[in-house]
Amino acid sequence: NKALLSNGFESRLLRNRILNIRWNLNREFLISANYENAEKVNSSEYFSSRDYHIFSNATEPKLSYQPGNSLRISFSYRYNEKRNSIGSEKEAAFQNKLNLESKYTSVNSGTITGKVSYVKVKYNASQSGFLAYEMLEGFKPGENFIWNLSVQKNLSTYMQLVLNYEGRKLQDSPVVHTGGVQFRAFF
Repeated sequence: NKALLSNGFESRLLRNRILNIRWNLNREFLISANYENAEKVNSSEYFSSRDYHIFSNATEPKLSYQPGNSLRISFSYRYNEKRNSIGSEKEAAFQNKLNLESKYTSVNSGTITGKVSYVKVKYNASQSGFLAYEMLEGFKPGENFIWNLSVQKNLSTYMQLVLNYEGRKLQDSPVVHTGGVQFRAFF
């Protein structure tokens, strides 16, 4: 992707290589694993502070329990390592993320989904700037918590109501709560 801005060209490149493995132990338990190798490059003619070349490796094993058609509970752990090869600081970020997710589905009435995540981040450079946002994925170094709840209610065959709530507690920051409502009509 290359864009002409008022202050020169800015180009971006994203390359992902992903491997997914899935194995059903029995009718109720599923093990899956995901490995991702990525390369993300940004180059700006005018703003050298926006230049980076990030290499990342991430792995995420996941265990899911589904006793029937209506309930699923999943537990996963994700390890992500990112390194920037441009500049003198050689920025590096390491992320450990634990997830617990649950989904309950009723065929006629709707779905309830909830997720809680604990994210521990280590970062060896300044937290301000364009590169830090890319490396930290919006988190702060230290302990971070995020959670969300979504309720989808089928009002009729042609109408659906969705209520969303999300909260996050980043290291040394106050808790942020976000909510939303969607109404969908199918024609």
